[in-house]
Amino acid sequence: MKIVKYIFLLLLLAAVALTVFVATQAGSYDIKEEKVINIPRASLFNYINDYSNWNNINILTDTDTTTVYTFSDTTSGPGAYASWKTGENEGEIKTLKIKDLDSIVQSSAAGTNTSKIYWTFKDTLNSTKVSVRLKGNLSFTEKAYALLNGGTEEQIESALQNGLQKLKTFLTNEINNYSVAIKGKAVKKDAYYIGYPTTSSINGINQRVASVIPRLLSFVKANNMGKNGVPFVVYDKYDRLNNSAAYTICIPLKEEIFTAPGSEFVGGELKSFTALKTTLNGDYSHLKEAWNKAYSHIAEKQMELNTTGQYVEVYSVNMQQTRQPSKWVTDIYFPIGKPVDTLAIPPIVTEPLVSPPPRPATIPVRTTTQNRSTRPAATTTSQPAQPTDNPAER
Repeated sequence: MKIVKYIFLLLLLAAVALTVFVATQAGSYDIKEEKVINIPRASLFNYINDYSNWNNINILTDTDTTTVYTFSDTTSGPGAYASWKTGENEGEIKTLKIKDLDSIVQSSAAGTNTSKIYWTFKDTLNSTKVSVRLKGNLSFTEKAYALLNGGTEEQIESALQNGLQKLKTFLTNEINNYSVAIKGKAVKKDAYYIGYPTTSSINGINQRVASVIPRLLSFVKANNMGKNGVPFVVYDKYDRLNNSAAYTICIPLKEEIFTAPGSEFVGGELKSFTALKTTLNGDYSHLKEAWNKAYSHIAEKQMELNTTGQYVEVYSVNMQQTRQPSKWVTDIYFPIGKPVDTLAIPPIVTEPLVSPPPRPATIPVRTTTQNRSTRPAATTTSQPAQPTDNPAER
């Protein structure tokens, strides 16, 4: 019996020692990993900022091809979130703040473990250096599990390295697989739409469009509007010299709608026009190249731009249909031909013109010294003349 008691006592002491050892281990971690990826900074930033892309790369710990994701209505920008479940493991990530094309701050929770994630994006030679930093604290159970499985930092470092490598492999293949083709003269058909007027830098157009289209689609669905095609953008200004643009992000509708003054979204109609059609197959980061090729083609062929017309981008195959950028199709319409001179269009006459009747002679007003009024002369007003009993004023 004494031997059994000694063994039990030794086991108890070992358990206490192990508990003390685990409890005294560092309960926090701060790990950073970097990767240089050969794609534009805007493309990389926009891709990470939109949670609906994350199931393509499975960058999170404990995620794979079997992971099921759930997203907020708005999947990018502050307040957007995503939750995931892989077998018995589940978690959530939320965007706290962003600095456009520069950095993203997120919070993450998986089980009892919470952490902060910091992304930064820096331009390098024809590439982008992305850094991801993970800071958090471990519970006692998580520290014990980490000790038995090689340590906390080693696990997190491995997960971040694998995630960044997946990101690089996927985006390098997807973003760099594109083509631009001049399709020639075409007619852009007219369309009713519900739209969101806005302004931004040219570099910020893609991010703005990506964030607004889901809101527009939700608005159309909530108000039972009849959608009639794919989203498009109408440009009122595209200033390459000053890197600025004014445009309306649109969803085509079957019928014309009218919105109240001050509404976030506005109804409108795009009129049909003759255009030079250019098609981009691939990621939106190549739209600038597509625009430049269209301008060069117009100059080379000595085509006449319609200076009063509008430029239109139609997202024929877009991110709502596929999450693979290499499969996106964008048609760009440049207005060509002479501007329509509305002053030169003769008015439509529906009835024969009739000459007005001759104007009656003016009856002079006679006055006498006795009846001359001492009031000031009446001023002319837009109101009709009031009846009077004075025969001289009839």
